[in-house]
Amino acid sequence: MRALVARRAVLLLLPLALSGCVYGNPDIDNEFGAVEWELRPLHLEPHVELRVGSGMIGLARMAADWSDDPDAEFAADILRDIDAVHVGVYELDGRRRDAPSDFGPQWREELADLGWRMVVRSRESGEESGWVFTRDLDEVLIVGLGYDEVVLVKLDGDMGAVLDRAIRREDGIVMAARNIE
Repeated sequence: MRALVARRAVLLLLPLALSGCVYGNPDIDNEFGAVEWELRPLHLEPHVELRVGSGMIGLARMAADWSDDPDAEFAADILRDIDAVHVGVYELDGRRRDAPSDFGPQWREELADLGWRMVVRSRESGEESGWVFTRDLDEVLIVGLGYDEVVLVKLDGDMGAVLDRAIRREDGIVMAARNIE
């Protein structure tokens, strides 16, 4: 009888413990507004909008800690330094020949006004663009622009520690860094 009561209590308390961990309307409204303005006259139709908070990230880290897989161990180490993940995937409606196929300097200036600094830009075959921005090494913003969709991902946490762990994992990068010193 006590086990049944305990299970019911856990089931009732679990949503409270994880409340605010996964929900729609991510905390990327300003960044989305900059993207939407730059891509006008296209309409961005939300396909996925979610925020994964510290409760769900903690559960994922705990599950990765229980695994014997070295990649899971690495994932657990990375997840220790991430507080939240905000994701938005938007379909581009109304794609026309005169629609922008890339972001211009005004967009980068608007993101700079929001505190973002561009770190990396990539472009594949003239069809897809990728951008990585950082803000005070506490946040990373990744923007992907394809022919028919835009993806925004914002990571909150200690991004310096995440980068340090990623670099230390790759022996070739560490050896190259030692040779540069």
